[in-house]
Formats: sequence, C-alpha cells, structure tokens
Amino acid sequence: MTHVGDANLLRQAKQNGFADTKLARLWKMTAEEIRQFRKEERILPVYKTVDTCAAEFESSTPYFYSTYALENESIKSEKESVLVLGSGPIRIGQGVEFDYATVHSVKAIQATGYEAIIMNSNPETVSTDFSISDKLYFEPLTFEDVMNVIELEKPKGVIVQFGGQTAINLAEPLSKAGVKILGTQVADLDRAEDVALAALTEHVFPSGHSLASCCGEFILFLLVGTDDTAHRRESQPPFGQKPSIRRFAGFFVKNGCAHPARVLR
Repeated sequence: MTHVGDANLLRQAKQNGFADTKLARLWKMTAEEIRQFRKEERILPVYKTVDTCAAEFESSTPYFYSTYALENESIKSEKESVLVLGSGPIRIGQGVEFDYATVHSVKAIQATGYEAIIMNSNPETVSTDFSISDKLYFEPLTFEDVMNVIELEKPKGVIVQFGGQTAINLAEPLSKAGVKILGTQVADLDRAEDVALAALTEHVFPSGHSLASCCGEFILFLLVGTDDTAHRRESQPPFGQKPSIRRFAGFFVKNGCAHPARVLR
C-alpha cells in the first residue's frame, strides 16, 4: 500500500470526507492509530456557524458543523458544560420520546447552572431548535465525530441515555476512551439489555416453543414496541408447529408491532 503515513494525503482525504475507519482499512491500521496520527500532524476539524440568516445580516445562532478548513468559529466558553447526544435520523417505529427526553435533560442541565450542548444530525427535531440548547453541533453520531467535539468543548461529561440505541451504542467506546458518562452507566445499560433478553428467551408460547427456538438455533429477534402496542403482544401467535423466522416476524407485523428488530447472534 503506497502513501501510508503521508500527512498531506491524509489531510486531503479528511477534506474530502473520508472517515478514520475507512482510512484505517486502506492503510492497514486501526482507527485509533489514524486518529493519533491526525492529532500529531494537527489535522483536526474546525467548526463553522450555520448561516441561518442567508447572509442578509450576521447570524448569531449557535449552530455548528465541522469542516477541515482553517478558522474555527466555535469558541469554548468559560462555563462548565455537559454534552447530550441525540438520536440521529428518525427511523421507522421510532417515536418522539427521545426528542422529548433530550429537551427535558437540556432544561435540567441549564437549571443546574451548566452549559447544555446537543450533538445531533437531525435538524427536524424540537431538541435542535435554536431556543433549546446553548450550543448545537450538527454532526454524525459516530465515535470519531463525537470525540472531536469532546476534545474541543471538554465537557464535564456526556449523556447518552436519551438518544436511543444510536447514542447508547457509543457509550462503551466513549467510556473506554476516558470520557465520563453521566447518568446511566455502561454496565447498567448492559444489565438492562441482558434482563430484557432473558425475559424474551424464557417466554414460551402455547405451542411449547420458546421465543429463541421460534427464531432458529442461532438467531433471536428482540422486538421493541411502545406502550400503545403492548396490549397487542398479549395475543399468542397461532403456531401449530415450529415456525420459520419469516412467519414469526410476520405475526408481529400483522399485529401492529412493526418496530425495529435487533438481530443477536
């Protein structure tokens, strides 16, 4: 592989949108090695203000996006801050509960005297309205992008529990990187998921098949529903024999439980 360790090429790649994970695969390195190399070479993103006034007059809204340019427009304040991770793009079956929780967490943070910073990539939410947080970063919810904001803002800690699975998935890598997770800890998140998994696995249908056996030997569908569909799940699938995964999933879709499924192997 040519050009491995070429700082100029790395800078050009970052300016063209290549993620550390992609560059790591191309250079046969780890993403962490790429990250450390970037920091050594000062190849770091800067943050620009989103012009919400269409250049008619100076914009003062604290909306920021990253770019590999020269001037940084996001200045860290003297006030101690807390970073709240949003839920990213809204997916089918995902309601407004994450947005609602994020807004109320921000209000609580501000009430205790801290600067509340939100990081989210979805502008179509209440939590990303200009009147909610003190600062907002429109950034992808990836480890690389979250760490870039953390290293600039140096918050007291990060809250992941109100961002759904997107934010929760970042809890472990952030914790391993030395970031302080506020609120629900990684061990508690794992414990909660284990309890939910055990409850589903132990459930037995009238046919005598467990939830796990219904989905095959190695695959288990963990179906996540909301309160308004909970009563529908009380009905039992009309399984006279060991069903296939397709029939099993079809039952839940037919009965209004078409929510995101997480496949565990």
